[in-house]
Amino acid sequence: MEFGLFMMPLHPPERSFVESYQRDLAQIRLADRLGYHVVWIGEHFTERWENAPAHELLIAQALLQTERIILATGVTLLALHNPVEIAHRIAMLDHLARGRFYWGIGGGAIPTDLALFGLEGLSPTDVRARSAEALDIVLGLWASDGAFSHHGKYFDVTAPAMDP
Repeated sequence: MEFGLFMMPLHPPERSFVESYQRDLAQIRLADRLGYHVVWIGEHFTERWENAPAHELLIAQALLQTERIILATGVTLLALHNPVEIAHRIAMLDHLARGRFYWGIGGGAIPTDLALFGLEGLSPTDVRARSAEALDIVLGLWASDGAFSHHGKYFDVTAPAMDP
């Protein structure tokens, strides 16, 4: 049996972000020492108690401070991201992690996060559809061996072939 830890990092408003993120890293190091298999880290932008707006950065830092534990996004809120940018960031993190990274994705978001990104008018169905389209783009970019294009309801992407 393997044990995992889901961290929706709780950051009390009276605690500084620096202290909160250091405590998150300490929990991850402890989980690694205790033999946990994986730690999942959530993503939110506007929740003061759950502020984790760049969980990939926390994961990158934790990879340097741990030995065995797998670090995972739990989850990347696809509707809020540019899929081209996320495809490149996640691919780079995966290469740096050398097998110690899982990419968890989600098709929802809290209303204040949607508002922050100018998406407050989207219904839950639209948020899920936007997330699915973003995932199609990410997977398409990863699978392409040259130029890639996608022209959908939410995203319009024309990616040239990369320079050799």
